[in-house]
Amino acid sequence: MSILDNMGSISQKKLSTLLDIRSTSLSELLFKLEKKGFVERTRSAEDKRTFLISLTKEGLDEVKKHRKSRIKSHTEIVTPLSDDEKQQFTYILSKIKDYYTELGDDENE
Repeated sequence: MSILDNMGSISQKKLSTLLDIRSTSLSELLFKLEKKGFVERTRSAEDKRTFLISLTKEGLDEVKKHRKSRIKSHTEIVTPLSDDEKQQFTYILSKIKDYYTELGDDENE
């Protein structure tokens, strides 16, 4: 849902690619999210074979709720650290993220 929050309406095919999951698995997931009222599928005006996926108001509210919860958890995790330790922690996490980003890029080539 975060991807939809960041990108707005996108095709089901593009979402499947971004999430790196099979189209059938995404369809099952979207069905569950639709049942909860978090997403909606609409036919593309340009290509009637394509469904566009977007968040509903309830979906946007859910994303905001989880974002606030995540920020609170992240703040609590680093509370016992000094400012220097927080900087070191951030640096180390960035290195790990960069490593896995490059690893993913290599797999896509």
